[in-house]
Amino acid sequence: MNVWLFGDSYSATDLYTDKRIVTLDMPYEEHWPIKLSQSHYVKNFSASGSGPDYQIKLLKEEMAKVGPKQTQQIKVIFFVSHSCRKDFTFWQYPGDAAFSSVMAQDGEGLSEEDSRMNEYAQHKKFVQNFFKYYEDQHDSFFQNLLELKQYSNLFDSMLVVPIFETLSNHILYKRFGNLLQQTDKFSMSKGQPLFDALGGENNHWYPNHSRPEIHNNIFTNLNQWLHNKTHIFDTNNLG
Repeated sequence: MNVWLFGDSYSATDLYTDKRIVTLDMPYEEHWPIKLSQSHYVKNFSASGSGPDYQIKLLKEEMAKVGPKQTQQIKVIFFVSHSCRKDFTFWQYPGDAAFSSVMAQDGEGLSEEDSRMNEYAQHKKFVQNFFKYYEDQHDSFFQNLLELKQYSNLFDSMLVVPIFETLSNHILYKRFGNLLQQTDKFSMSKGQPLFDALGGENNHWYPNHSRPEIHNNIFTNLNQWLHNKTHIFDTNNLG
């Protein structure tokens, strides 16, 4: 089965060999993205720290490469990171998008490991004005989901899993929520945003922010959806 996987650190494998990251007491092959790739033909485009703008851009680039006949044979799993992680052109790496909200809040929440953000000091005012005058007027999260739903029609099927944001908090969803109803091609996870379901700020498990048993539960649920797209991926049932 052909699977494309998009997202940030919640689905990426780029931290698995980073010695700065706390190592889990579990074999490499037991991490859910690895187990998934051993069960299916998976292309994992996830990049830690990246945002939905960047990941959707990758999705469109890959769609253009393979064409519509091939995309109809592909299932997409898209972990939607926070919409505040903007894909500004001045970022040196996709993961630097995680600096967006920190810069907008004048460095609040900045850790020593993120001191690289000082390299973008000349863009700080632009980022602050962007969030003050533009982003506040747009519901990027809801728009990202609508865009993904449109692209889902070109694939076998697509599962979307919000990580940080809740649809019920967005005014456009309150008015037009029926636009995101599940279809034969498109489905969204139920339950809390994945960040909250896995423990929120108290979760220090790396990689993928989940304990070993939850890795197995995520794999099981995703595998069930891949084999039966009517299966509901519910973040409240991950353990």
